[in-house]
Amino acid sequence: MKMSKPIITQEQAGAIEKLKAEHFHSLETLFKNPENYCLKDFEKPLLKLTPEKYHDALYIGYEVEPEFKAGQWIYDITDKNKTVIEVAYVTDRRVHGFWKTQHSDIDTNVAIENARHFTKAEIAKARERSWWAKNDRDVWEIREDDILEYLNDLYIVDSFDSERVYLKSGIERKSDYAEPFDFVKKHFKVVAFSEDRKDV
Repeated sequence: MKMSKPIITQEQAGAIEKLKAEHFHSLETLFKNPENYCLKDFEKPLLKLTPEKYHDALYIGYEVEPEFKAGQWIYDITDKNKTVIEVAYVTDRRVHGFWKTQHSDIDTNVAIENARHFTKAEIAKARERSWWAKNDRDVWEIREDDILEYLNDLYIVDSFDSERVYLKSGIERKSDYAEPFDFVKKHFKVVAFSEDRKDV
């Protein structure tokens, strides 16, 4: 049976690697009688591990838990909906085993073993989802009379289907201009939603 590697902090990993390079300490001395052993500062974080976890980290290997700071994006790998979670504050994760997070003003917990950092691309997508959601729209849910901008020119959405967007020029009001929907998503930006316009 394959044994799982314990998840430890970066600080604990550094201490273990230093001990490996120098010498090993008796588990009994280190854990049962720490007062009889003069601990160096770098070794003290190891006392927060159980003897079993320390042993496994030494002889089987370990994984370093990702470190998060307030305001960073956190990705819960068990979340099927890929919910965007922004770290609000952190509890003592070594005791509780969770990152304390906040999403849409709701406090949530993400287990350490299920947490990882968002990639830059994921952060961009998350911000895009959040922006559209704040405007009560799904991502790239455009509607007739929305105003889009491309290369400093304004266009009004005349109609659209799953493949193309038909646009009217902001000046000439022509409706014979169309772009592939994928091109619009990549190169156009929304200037005003139809419900926010004052001129219609």
